[in-house]
Amino acid sequence: MAAPLLRKQRITTSVGHERYGADAIHFKKDGDKNIIILGESKCYKSKYKFNAAFKTSLESIINSFNTFSEELQLYTYDDFIETELENIAKKYKANTLPDVHFELVCLIAYNETKVLTGNNEKDIKQSISSIIEERCSSLEDSCFNTIDDKVIDRINYVIFPIWDMDKLLAEFQTLVGSK
Repeated sequence: MAAPLLRKQRITTSVGHERYGADAIHFKKDGDKNIIILGESKCYKSKYKFNAAFKTSLESIINSFNTFSEELQLYTYDDFIETELENIAKKYKANTLPDVHFELVCLIAYNETKVLTGNNEKDIKQSISSIIEERCSSLEDSCFNTIDDKVIDRINYVIFPIWDMDKLLAEFQTLVGSK
């Protein structure tokens, strides 16, 4: 489990266009390693554009990683974090935190158009897994060619196919009062 450490911007929901989540930094201690997890979430409501969404997301997380040290002054810690984490955040920003290791996480939600099958939980999960595998197998190798091997091994994807995203977003906007 990784705790939130620093945030670049407030978490917001933007109505009427593709959704972009807040850049965030999480922290996890693993033995002597101080693991900094740089994460982004992207939500693409356009009718099936998985390949474009994946490529854009990959480019975005790589850009964030490459510009992270230049933008570090833009990051702040939230006032709700524990004192121990606040001290870690201060040490990290002062470049005095030892044994730092980076992991990159991209959460991608996209509007899926394939038919979801299954009559029970096990079959539905298998259908979702098969759809994600099929979408990922259609990615071109070229989208990974410019990424350093040392970095690509640190990228973790969490992929959320969503059916009827327009309906889900409309319900969400109604519930939070932005519509």
